[in-house]
Amino acid sequence: KGTVESKKEFATDLDLPFTLINDENDEIRTAYGVKAELFGALPGRETFVIAKDGTIVARYSDAFGFDKHVLKSLEALEPATVMA
Repeated sequence: KGTVESKKEFATDLDLPFTLINDENDEIRTAYGVKAELFGALPGRETFVIAKDGTIVARYSDAFGFDKHVLKSLEALEPATVMA
């Protein structure tokens, strides 16, 4: 999960061109139907790329490969994928 500050540091370190959300109370996780992993031992980790109009243009799930979340998000942000 992390903190708001850790999310900011992560985004800065990787020079991410998008905003990360910190879901401290699992409200967003619940709203988007993200399920727990390993029989409930770990919170699920999913990444959503959401267009300005609110549509989900990409959804990626991997409990352990955080670096893959970044790559998949950047791929989804390529101009051919997301219409302005």
